[in-house]
Amino acid sequence: MGYEGLTDLAENYPAASREALMALSTGYQRRNEGEVLELAALAADLSGRHILSLFGEPEPDRQVMEAFRLQYPHVELDSLAGRSEESIEGLVNGVKGKYFEVLVRDRLNAGETVGELRLEAGQGARLALKSNEPGWDLELWAAMARSWSSFSSRPTRT
Repeated sequence: MGYEGLTDLAENYPAASREALMALSTGYQRRNEGEVLELAALAADLSGRHILSLFGEPEPDRQVMEAFRLQYPHVELDSLAGRSEESIEGLVNGVKGKYFEVLVRDRLNAGETVGELRLEAGQGARLALKSNEPGWDLELWAAMARSWSSFSSRPTRT
């Protein structure tokens, strides 16, 4: 049951109980928002230093490496060797969004909750194969039903 369900349920209870249910629903909403904001903060913190460290570390961050390769499949990492952080800032901004998608996918596939979304047994998440896929970034699938649902992590205006 999500935030709206808890809020609707609270309207059917006496005032004292309603306050407790409203507090529960508010806490639930904040926890969900916090999970998404945590992932967004990790992605926003990505810098040129992180990208350049992919060269020097014996075991570079797998998720950052994957995000770079998905976002820029035609850019060889070796071509960035010796460049300054400032000279690759444009690339970094593109990798941040893809890194967020990789983090969301991995958390969902690990059985964790992201916002109000949690996958059930037999379900999985995968990223779009192209970084410029129109309309969606992440697909959720159910192995038994062979059905897919597509989601976008791109910002939208309401």
